[in-house]
Amino acid sequence: MNGGERYERFWQELRHHIEWTQGFALLFYFCDDIQLAYFLRQRLQQFLIGNTSRLQTVDCYGGEAWLENTLDRLLSRSEKWRLLHAPLWLDLTRDQTEQALADYRKLLLRLNERRDSLRKYYVDPVIILLPTSFQQECRLAAPDLWSIRSFSEIIHPPSPTRLSNNDPKGNRLERGRA
Repeated sequence: MNGGERYERFWQELRHHIEWTQGFALLFYFCDDIQLAYFLRQRLQQFLIGNTSRLQTVDCYGGEAWLENTLDRLLSRSEKWRLLHAPLWLDLTRDQTEQALADYRKLLLRLNERRDSLRKYYVDPVIILLPTSFQQECRLAAPDLWSIRSFSEIIHPPSPTRLSNNDPKGNRLERGRA
């Protein structure tokens, strides 16, 4: 299976969750493949436009008031997004510096404390992307969020396709001959 086919498999799985979800659903994806995260986001945006909706995204940037600004954006959802039945896309994979990872931990802790508010404001799916190293940590740091999740998956990057002119025994093959 090549990379595109693997990407498509993950997209079909996400699409299935989005189509069948009625109300709040929390989906965790643990992914270090930035291209795959971008692919899933683009496919979801295109899908939602076709269904007269949109994708609400909360981009996370560093800085002094990062945590408070992000929490404020997450927990004060505008009526526009509710009326559109827009799923939320929260990508916490772009910056993986030590400071960013510490901020992601704090955000998970704060969201864990405010899980009821999250459910109240989001009557549509909430998709959170985290680095793969966060799977175990997510369970421990945010056990209540983990317990109300609808789905979680570790997404490993596709293995590179071998474009070799060698047979399985390592012998060099010439074009047109087996």
